[in-house]
Amino acid sequence: MTTLYYKGCQPFLFDGESRLHALGGLLAPGGESILTVSVKTHYAGTEAHRALCDLLRHIRDTHLPDLAVTDESDFWEHGDEIELKNYFARLDRLTKDFSEHLENDVAPAPAAGTDNLIDCTTLAAEMAHRLKAHDSHPLPGGVLGGSWF
Repeated sequence: MTTLYYKGCQPFLFDGESRLHALGGLLAPGGESILTVSVKTHYAGTEAHRALCDLLRHIRDTHLPDLAVTDESDFWEHGDEIELKNYFARLDRLTKDFSEHLENDVAPAPAAGTDNLIDCTTLAAEMAHRLKAHDSHPLPGGVLGGSWF
């Protein structure tokens, strides 16, 4: 068994038969192989994301020619580091703004229950779409501006 881990990313493993596993899949009852493995790289940064893509390309090219990779940032397909940085910047803004929304608008009324959380989350999504339409100007370094996305 080979464990692959990059600082800040979720680990994944290859077994002796070259099957890919999520760590949780090995700990799950029944021990059945999971055919899809998800590795979150957002908090590890763009360098880790690029390194993971490079590693997966090497694995695909040398060992697993049928390896399929779905990359939410599309970096796997385009390889453009500026676009990758823009994508991560949007995630950072979304995370920050959504966390502040939860802290300031949802947390003050935790007794309101699930309906309050759903209403506040829906409002946040609606605000994000409105702000995206009005505030998407480029900033220095090619990063897109905007309050949410």
